[in-house]
Amino acid sequence: MHYLYNQKVHYHADLLELLKLELKTLPEGSMKSSKGKFLCQVVKGKEVGITNNEELIIQYCRKALVTLLIKHLEKSQKLPAHLHKALSIKEIIALLPASYQGFPLHYYFHSQYSDWLGLKSSPAKFHSKYKKYPTSNDTFVRSKSELIIASLLEAYKIPFLYEALFQAEGKSIYPDFLIFCPYTGRLIIKEHFGALHQKGYEKGMRDKIVLYHQLGFKLFETVIYTFESDISEPRHIHEIIEKIILNPQF
Repeated sequence: MHYLYNQKVHYHADLLELLKLELKTLPEGSMKSSKGKFLCQVVKGKEVGITNNEELIIQYCRKALVTLLIKHLEKSQKLPAHLHKALSIKEIIALLPASYQGFPLHYYFHSQYSDWLGLKSSPAKFHSKYKKYPTSNDTFVRSKSELIIASLLEAYKIPFLYEALFQAEGKSIYPDFLIFCPYTGRLIIKEHFGALHQKGYEKGMRDKIVLYHQLGFKLFETVIYTFESDISEPRHIHEIIEKIILNPQF
């Protein structure tokens, strides 16, 4: 059966709530550098060396970023919109203390990122006979255009599911791509409209867009639409991945 993502918390909760929920799952205490060379875990005043514990270092990097994001979002909520200065994820990471600097960017990814990388779209059930274009990771998609999109997502190491069952407000949806945003843990639905030349396709496209709007999806935040013109200009897909999925603004 198709993978069903339970979105009660992970979709309808706003980003601030999502981050607060994730923070509760991260380790107690904090991390600091010692003598400029070593890293220590600090819990209730007690220090333990963790220089060689990559898994714990990653968790503390993520915790530091989540904590800063929460503070930034809470502050921005109190400001008039015209006074809020949006920051990119890289700008926010640059504000972290020195002991959290210099690590690879994936150290700051959402704590469920690795779990999502391991998920696979179901190869069967939903009109599987039309899925004839395989990516390098053996995800089968319907069209050459979707193959380009899926292959780029894989190249950027962005977890996604293809035509997975997604339920929202009692509606069962099979979006083209259900994307896991590495830094926020948000789900982004990505629909590609590539057959506008077919009779009746445009009405189905409009109905789908209206449905997403009614369900509260926000354009370029939790839903993205692309067309064949985007495929003919490959930079468009790269920009969507780099600016919206991998470098969100806060």
